[in-house]
Amino acid sequence: MQLGHVAEADARRRLYVFAGQADTSHPGSAIHRLADWLETHPNSPVVKHTREGEDIDAVIDVRAVFQQTFDQLTYEDMPNAGFSVQRTYPGDIKFKTAKTSEGKDDSIACIWVVYESKKQSSKNLPVPIRFRVGLMSKYRARHFFDDDDLDPEKPTKMSLAASQRTPQPIELNLRNGLDPVFQYRRYV
Repeated sequence: MQLGHVAEADARRRLYVFAGQADTSHPGSAIHRLADWLETHPNSPVVKHTREGEDIDAVIDVRAVFQQTFDQLTYEDMPNAGFSVQRTYPGDIKFKTAKTSEGKDDSIACIWVVYESKKQSSKNLPVPIRFRVGLMSKYRARHFFDDDDLDPEKPTKMSLAASQRTPQPIELNLRNGLDPVFQYRRYV
């Protein structure tokens, strides 16, 4: 797998951590200690810049790169890990995406999958996973703190209003594999 094929142009900061040759992420290993610090310490940039209720990788996406092959790693000992996939909505459905002033789609479907380490999981499951599917604005993802009405990448107010009048996609949120939460917003 090539790193360039994994990164998405979604305005999040990237932190690539390269594990040492013998590091398989066992508890106490260097990469495990770094991941714990990034996830929990008050001075960690991940903790400082992630708002309450947001996914841990909403602002800073941390990726660990191991030298071993996938079958040589011990996944149950790893700190939280995850990925996201983003796709445009097809044009032939009832939901209509918000558009930029240049006519480009702003609304995308995003799928997030996060493996939660056993210490983070509230239930003792064989594979503690969080899974979420939802609507995401490309502009909001790239411009987290700023809002520029003159930016050609920003969806127009008229297209946002038109999009909100169409049936909205169903959102799915699964935590620990057992508690599905479906959200459906009626159109106005």
